[in-house]
Parts: sequence; C-alpha cells; structure tokens
Amino acid sequence: IGMTSPIFITAFSALLLQEVIGYKKWGLIILGYIGVLIIIKPTDFILNVAIISALLANLLAAMCTIIIKKLSKQDSVITIMLYGNIGIFVASFIASLTQWYSLTLSELGSLSLMGAFGLLTQVCSINALKLTTPSFIAPFEYSRLLFAILIGFFIFHEMLERSTLLGASIVIT
Repeated sequence: IGMTSPIFITAFSALLLQEVIGYKKWGLIILGYIGVLIIIKPTDFILNVAIISALLANLLAAMCTIIIKKLSKQDSVITIMLYGNIGIFVASFIASLTQWYSLTLSELGSLSLMGAFGLLTQVCSINALKLTTPSFIAPFEYSRLLFAILIGFFIFHEMLERSTLLGASIVIT
C-alpha cells in the first residue's frame, strides 16, 4: 500500500501541473503497482483503518510533492525545507508532550543521524523536483522495495515468500 505514491504523483502531475503522461509511463507505473498487489496478496485484503491511513498518507505525500514542485520555481531549497520542517517540528512537539521522556545519549545520537540523513534526502528530492517533472521521479520510489528486501534479509533474517519475490521482481524490473 505504501507504494501507491507514484500513481498519485503521476495523476496529480497530469491534473494539477498539466503534465502530459504517455501510455508507456502509465503502463510501467501500473505494472509496478501490480507487483505491489502481488506482494500484499489482495485475496487476503481487508479494508481497515491501517490501509486507509496508508493510502491517505501516500495521497498527502503526493500532494506535497506537487506543492514542492510548484514552490521550487520561486523559492530556494532552504526556504522550502525551513517552512516544511518548522511545521513538522511544531506538530511533532505538540504531539510528543503527552509522551515525553528523556533520551539517552545513544538514542540522541541515532536520532541526530536520522535527522542528518533526512535533511540530505530532502535537499536531494527538492533539487530533483527543480530539475525534472514529478512523474519522472515518482517511479524511483519503487526502488525502496529493493532496499527493504535487502535490509529484511541481512538485518532481520527474513525469508521471502514466492509471492513477495514475484511481486518484488516485477516492481524492481
């Protein structure tokens, strides 16, 4: 379900940015999503709050991508990141007040490292959006699946089911 973002980004690019999306690109994105459906086994599919939340999160993330594309035409990467991160910080701070606890030095180090990589990712993503169209970048999100498989195998010792292997092969291809 987390891989629905490329479909939403491509659709919003066509609708809101008047980007022309060819049949080949649509076909490849839909093929990637078919691979995702094979992984999640739609026969076991039950619509619940978690699935709705994941779809809504990807819908909102796609909208953010389109907004960032529009903003990148007039604002700098730093400006876009500053306003976005201020909003996220304020919302996260308010949400964390009820569950606050002191961090250990190790946890603080891990969070700082994740924050640094997150900032680097934002800089790269915004610069990529400045240079090309959102629908061109969107299918690269499917590459997350390859990394998830490798991390799952080497760190968590997870074995892939046949449906996962087949679906992942389609997505990665």
